[in-house]
This record gives sequence, structure tokens and C-alpha cells, in this order.
Amino acid sequence: GDMPVVLLEAIESFAAGPGCWLKVAGGLKAEVLEDSVRMQRCKHPNLIFECGTYIGYSTIRFALAARMARSLPCHPVVVSVEVDPVQACIARHFIDIVGVSPDAEVWVSQVRDIIPRLAEERSELSVALVFLDHRGQAFHSDLQQMERLSILAPGA
Repeated sequence: GDMPVVLLEAIESFAAGPGCWLKVAGGLKAEVLEDSVRMQRCKHPNLIFECGTYIGYSTIRFALAARMARSLPCHPVVVSVEVDPVQACIARHFIDIVGVSPDAEVWVSQVRDIIPRLAEERSELSVALVFLDHRGQAFHSDLQQMERLSILAPGA
């Protein structure tokens, strides 16, 4: 029912509180993320690859938008990578609470170590959308590795 909305609003409220800080892509940023999922049109497996899960806020947003896109020939699924196992556990818990675990997975690892797994398990050209929200100094090398292993769909 309303659990996804309640949880996402609670996270945003906490982040907006005095003396509180929480790095989440809320507000207008969240709308941009959701719109990017809704704009996907594919004829092949459609994977949303999020690099940096944190507590799963944007993972949940992606999964909810993916559910709304189920009328597409291939609705998207989310694979999110988090290096911190505690954060990954929190994210998985939130994902379970809101009921989007069929549409979202959290893998614990460095992004650079997961990219070859994606290439092997999900096939070439399977990633339609990449959200780089982890260590900024790794963005270029991780993206280059994705391109080298041909996991990015045309227009990703």
C-alpha cells in the first residue's frame, strides 16, 4: 500500500531535520531518476545498475519506477552495489519493508569487482541505465570498464 511512500518520506524528513545529514537523491533529484527509468524503451534485458546503495533510498525509487514500467516489453530490474555490508543490510531491510525485493538486488562488493559479474551473468548490452553514486574518483575507471566489457546498451 502506502509503505513505500511512508518510508521514503520518513527518510527525506530525517535528512531535512536540524543537525541531520543523510546523502540521498531526494526531491527534484528523485524525480529525475524516476523519469530516467520511465523513458527507457528496450528490446533486450533492461537492467538499472546503481553504483553506491547507501541505505537504498534511490534503489527503492528505481524499483518503484520499474514496477510502473512493467507494461514495457521488458520491465527493468535494479542491481545496486554497496561496499559497506552494514549499509547493504539496512538497504535490503528497507527494500523488503516496501516490498520491492523482486525488482531490486543489493550486491556487496567494490563496483570494479561486480562489473565482470554483470557481464557474465546478465549478458552484453544489458545495462540500460547506470547511476554512479559511489566514490567520485572511481567514476571514470568504472565507466571505462563497463564500456570495455560491453555491458552498456546503446544509449545507456
